Amino acid sequence: MARLAFTAQHILQDAEHEFAEAIYRFRDAEAAKAPEQYALKREMNDACAKVYGIRHWIYRGAIDELFQQPRREQNFDCCPKPAWI
Repeated sequence: MARLAFTAQHILQDAEHEFAEAIYRFRDAEAAKAPEQYALKREMNDACAKVYGIRHWIYRGAIDELFQQPRREQNFDCCPKPAWI
């Protein structure tokens, strides 16, 4: 369930909750020896990295940047059409 985050603490709590849920899903799949446990482990690692990233922004004092939309590094909307097409 997506929550509306008003503060950096809310963003961090949401990310920590998402990380805990990913851990539970991975542990359940691991106990059942399910084939999707590798995908769930990747999901768990991504959630962990998200928590660490948010903590990094908070500890750096750059809280305003948490609420900004990520910028795209490159724009591939107008790539040239290959000659063989």
